Amino acid sequence: MKPAYKAAFGVLAAGLILIIYGLTTYFSDPVRTDLLNYVNEGLSRIRVLDQEADRRLTTLVRSVREPGAVAEGLETEVIPAYEQLRRTLDEIRPITPDVQKVHEIYVQAVDLQVEGLRLWLDAAKSGNAARSAEGQQLRVQGFNKTHVFRNELTTLAREHEVYLQ
Repeated sequence: MKPAYKAAFGVLAAGLILIIYGLTTYFSDPVRTDLLNYVNEGLSRIRVLDQEADRRLTTLVRSVREPGAVAEGLETEVIPAYEQLRRTLDEIRPITPDVQKVHEIYVQAVDLQVEGLRLWLDAAKSGNAARSAEGQQLRVQGFNKTHVFRNELTTLAREHEVYLQ
């Protein structure tokens, strides 16, 4: 083999080795695999539940003013929807610590919202304005925690080349 061909062959072989190594690394990233599963299977299961819970809460907030009707709406419509969302979150079990950490943020966000809704229900039944304010504060914390979840999920997805829609 001529020296020029040997050099070209060496460069080609080295390039192929790098490509194979890159592909192996790309496809063997356990966080990436877990994140893809979490987004495609886990989050897709809860997306509808999350939207429904938010829709019920928004409807209640916009249309109901009487404390008895607020209490009934919270008790029969809103809180059960959030509790179903929370139960479904418990069924999702990420494998890697990185995805587990992000998932736990979402769980905490929903827990804060449910706790805030229960305080609001208690306030609507008892007429305790302070409990209502506490409930609102917890709901806001839960809402803010949802934004933290989205930011952390987006960051993790970028780090592992997972594209979110």
